[in-house]
Amino acid sequence: MSIMSLTILMMLLQSCKKEELKIDEDFHGYIAADYNDAIQLQVGNYWVYQFARLDTNGNYEYFGYDSISVEKDSILPRGKKVYQLFENGVPYDLVYDSAGYLLRAEQKDLVSKPVVIFSGHNFRDTLYKNAIHYGMIHDINMEISVPAGKFKTVNFVESPLGISHEADPKHEQCYQQTMYAKGIGAIKKIQNHFGTPYEIHLIKFNIQKL
Repeated sequence: MSIMSLTILMMLLQSCKKEELKIDEDFHGYIAADYNDAIQLQVGNYWVYQFARLDTNGNYEYFGYDSISVEKDSILPRGKKVYQLFENGVPYDLVYDSAGYLLRAEQKDLVSKPVVIFSGHNFRDTLYKNAIHYGMIHDINMEISVPAGKFKTVNFVESPLGISHEADPKHEQCYQQTMYAKGIGAIKKIQNHFGTPYEIHLIKFNIQKL
């Protein structure tokens, strides 16, 4: 093989490698750190939601309200920060682990570890699993409209064990979906806890500047 032929072959191989990487990035539709700011836990932040369900004509009927606020934060003995939130007056704690996963302290998985409720960087793995369902991030950069506005989101989907994303791509059999927007937080939830689906839509929020 001539030197010129070898040079052309090397250039073609290098071009193929770059194209494969580009296709992979386009397929996943995200940069790894895109949604690391989708959880905003500054003290004073709040979110107000309204419950919604579809009527027989496919229109939303709104009823009832839900609210979440960040009331305080504190430092744990090993230097981790714990955030206390209130949902309709009921307190709960959130904390980040050393790998950057957000945990809800009082919820436990199969081995009694706090349940991961969000990751802004791991969109490939199961984030938690318990006796009946598991949670993963799907639908990267999906646009969602709620009364508070239109946002690009990621979807934290909690599905029954044995139901894969490939088998249920529209999440019709899932337990719960939570859509998070960059710089805002959770903007929409779809819940099927008792067989009758209903939704929770963000209508108002306040995010403190860092």
